[in-house]
Amino acid sequence: MLKGKIRVTCLVTPISKMAGMITYNSKVRPTSKEGSRLMNELSIAHGLLKNLQQESKKHGLSRVSRVHIRIGSLCSIAPEALTFAFEAASEGTVAEGAELNIGVVPARGRCDKCDIDFDVDMDTSVFLCPHCGGNAGELICGRELEIALFRGSS
Repeated sequence: MLKGKIRVTCLVTPISKMAGMITYNSKVRPTSKEGSRLMNELSIAHGLLKNLQQESKKHGLSRVSRVHIRIGSLCSIAPEALTFAFEAASEGTVAEGAELNIGVVPARGRCDKCDIDFDVDMDTSVFLCPHCGGNAGELICGRELEIALFRGSS
């Protein structure tokens, strides 16, 4: 089992808290409404597979059996569509047939005034601190797209 972060071509912020993650692990096929989203997820799946190919070769693995990725809730990625795209794109690669586990990381902000971390309300366009009412000075998580762990064999 290999642990570590393998970055995918995307703006990524390090993950700071895992609490409250929603996990997807399914072989759900996207509906025709979601078909238009599939192009975005397909390019992401290709990026993931490129990194998996490089890392598996570096570590002498001939097959990847399980991949755990984390995506931020602000990345606008549909987990079901990504699962489908990964399954389709992985055919003929070291990750063919690999189980894909996706954890969605909720958005969290940090207040500039009182320096506390808080969950971001996704229903508003302004991220306000629940303690003092100040604006979030920075988003500390919610934009991740990273391979957290993958397993394979030689």
